[in-house]
Amino acid sequence: MAINYSTVFDISELIGSGIIAWFDSTPDGDIYIDLYHTGYPYYYALDDYETNSSYLYHFVDMTAVQDYQGDVPYDTSEYASASFPALLQTTINAATTARGWSNPIIVTWDPVTAKFTFSCASAGFRVLFEGTAVAIRNLLGFAQNNEGVASASITSTQPCTYNVVSDINGMSKVSDEYEPSGIASLAISDGGKHFGMSRTKSPIYHDWEQRFEPIEKVFKRNSVDPLPWSYQHLFEQCRTVYPFTVCTEQYRTGYYPVYFFREDGAHFKPMRDHPDYDGHWHIPFRTSLAGWVAAP
Repeated sequence: MAINYSTVFDISELIGSGIIAWFDSTPDGDIYIDLYHTGYPYYYALDDYETNSSYLYHFVDMTAVQDYQGDVPYDTSEYASASFPALLQTTINAATTARGWSNPIIVTWDPVTAKFTFSCASAGFRVLFEGTAVAIRNLLGFAQNNEGVASASITSTQPCTYNVVSDINGMSKVSDEYEPSGIASLAISDGGKHFGMSRTKSPIYHDWEQRFEPIEKVFKRNSVDPLPWSYQHLFEQCRTVYPFTVCTEQYRTGYYPVYFFREDGAHFKPMRDHPDYDGHWHIPFRTSLAGWVAAP
């Protein structure tokens, strides 16, 4: 078992015009779903369903992030209108329907393994990738362009990019939620009268370590198939700008916590468990809790 660190991403920065789905049928009846990063005939782009090509996408629905008091902690208008798997399913089925295919494709994403599953109840199909669509292939968690024989259910072969699956199912050296210092001030007069001023609502901090991670998951230089994304990628992607989700219900049943790296924790600085031994690494997380998102 493991927990998944999953972050948002911008499709327009990743692959230009968005994910392209193209439906094709071969004489033997197999159904192909071709995924591209450039325009082709009979295509549907993921960004066609949004009014802004630079929406941020996430593998869970980020449009209704709630904090522990039930408020919306930050502006979510920049996020796509649904989760990335849901929008991908809409894109694929729009393309297949336009070409006369009446069997819906179901797209699901596993928050523990960070893998996609494509399924169809009534027909076999294959998922293919245009030759240079490596970014899309890795985004969906496939190690190869051609995924073999037609099947009614196809699961990706590796964790998706923008996700890091931990080796240990849990956090270590956890602070739990706490308030930072500096949120209030106090003056006391010579006569002993108190004059105070404080924030109405304090930020909530949360610190921990992800321990005993293998080097292949820690450094970019060691991250290759089937682990194309590392903790170093995660820090470089998020910094203090992008939030990330820890896909665990350890703290609140039915919800995942959403965090931002704090200024003092936005740099990548892993630590060896033993001096001169590269087998086990510990990654410190210094975060601010942004809120909670419903688990899929």
